[in-house]
Amino acid sequence: MHRFTAPPKPPRFDLTVAQQRKLVEDRFKAGELVFVAPKKKKKGAKPAGKKKAKEVDPFANLWSDFKPLFAEAQKNKCAFCEGDAAVQQFGDVEHFRPKGAIHQLKNEGQEQPHSPKVKGRTGPRVGATGYWWMAYDWENYILACQICNRQWKANFFPIREEPRANDAPLFGVVETPLLLHPFSGEEPREHLEYNEFGEIKAVPGSDFGAATIRTLGLNRAQLVDQRLDIAAAVIDAIEENRQKDLTDRERARILKELYRLGKSRAPFCGMVRTLIHRNAAPELTWEQIETTFEPIPLPPP
Repeated sequence: MHRFTAPPKPPRFDLTVAQQRKLVEDRFKAGELVFVAPKKKKKGAKPAGKKKAKEVDPFANLWSDFKPLFAEAQKNKCAFCEGDAAVQQFGDVEHFRPKGAIHQLKNEGQEQPHSPKVKGRTGPRVGATGYWWMAYDWENYILACQICNRQWKANFFPIREEPRANDAPLFGVVETPLLLHPFSGEEPREHLEYNEFGEIKAVPGSDFGAATIRTLGLNRAQLVDQRLDIAAAVIDAIEENRQKDLTDRERARILKELYRLGKSRAPFCGMVRTLIHRNAAPELTWEQIETTFEPIPLPPP
């Protein structure tokens, strides 16, 4: 994961969503958003003749209109896996805190070979609602690829305060999300680490790292395969840079390669910077590399 800079909320956003915010609040007050567990059928009972009517989604999708702002801020990358989320596929404006329902992950499921799908990933619904009051909250939006959003994260949202109360979540009640956020909160590189094979694991003792990897499927095989060559190149460059007899030109070449791999538009730059942070610091840091090679912005005309 990478720490992106959040896009500022556009002036028109609150006006655009004001009516829908009010409609959702009214539905909550009327008890229409509260989940009631279905009654268990008695043994031998005949199935009902009519199918249950499909529930109408109370949340009008107004957030997709603002997708370009998140794509620009995140360099077209998924906030979770760092894969492409805006050029080679249709990314989603994802609600970090699920708006309609929350599930607790029980069975992690299995990634299907040569397929983006995962099977057997299940968990019961918990609490009475989702974070309905954050459905139109700018700070609850991020850009995510459809694989992370729909196949892995879905409505799973782990918090430290488990088990949840039956009426959770409640507006104003403090919770500690265990998912790392791309814009704020815990710094991902302090909770995640990678090896030269592109595999990711939690820093020992980090609940944030463990929950993030498990919930988002960050160690899925196809994702690890995409990271492999880049991770190996970074580790090789770090090891080469430790040699004492390098000329200034050779060392500059190595550092420039690390800069190329870790600059913000490069694939998996969060992994690259984390590898440098955990394998080269304090002798060498990403900040030092960036300062050396990042172009100085020109003053406005």
